[in-house]
This record gives sequence, C-alpha cells and structure tokens, in this order.
Amino acid sequence: MKTMLALAALGSAFWVPPAYAGAPVGGPIGGDTRQAVAHADLDLANPRDRAILDRRLRSAAEAVCGPMSSSDPKGGNEIRQCRAETLARATAERDRLVAAAQPATPTRLAAGGGQD
Repeated sequence: MKTMLALAALGSAFWVPPAYAGAPVGGPIGGDTRQAVAHADLDLANPRDRAILDRRLRSAAEAVCGPMSSSDPKGGNEIRQCRAETLARATAERDRLVAAAQPATPTRLAAGGGQD
C-alpha cells in the first residue's frame, strides 16, 4: 500500500475550486480561482499530518473565496458561505485521501476449538 501511495504522490496535489459562482477573480494565483493543495509531504495516516492538511485546505478556501471586509456585511456573508461550501467539497477529496492512506487491517480467522 505504501508503494502505491508513493507512486500516487508524484502528482499529489488536488485543486480547491470555489463553491460560490461569484467568488472573486484575480486572487493570489494570477486570476485563477482554484488553489492547488499539496499533500505529498504528509503521511495522512498520521493525525498530526491530517491537521496540517486541514489547515492547508482552510487556507486555500480563504484564497479562492477572497478576503473578508468588515465594511461589507453582505459580501462577508457571501464569502463565509463560499468558504464553507468550498471547504465541504474539498473535505470529500481529503476524506478519500485519508482513507487510502490508512493501513490495511489484517483479516483475523477464528481458530477452531478442535473438538468435533
């Protein structure tokens, strides 16, 4: 399983597109409203590394949905909604990656009592 993960890690980043259609364009990645989230350097079977990935996902959602402004409450609500929906969609991919990173549990066979 580790070998497959190492091979898959060659292209291991996934895109976080904004959930909100009106998400700002022209963010920190030159007008693209998607953000790549790298995870090749993380062991997703490790809770500490999963927490790092979660922080990266939150950061990517903030980047694609834009900054909050206290002077625009309506826009702030839209940005909060965008971030929540974007993070929810990214979390589905995160969960798939975490599940793939978990070690396989061995099958245990019950031994017969030897009494027939």
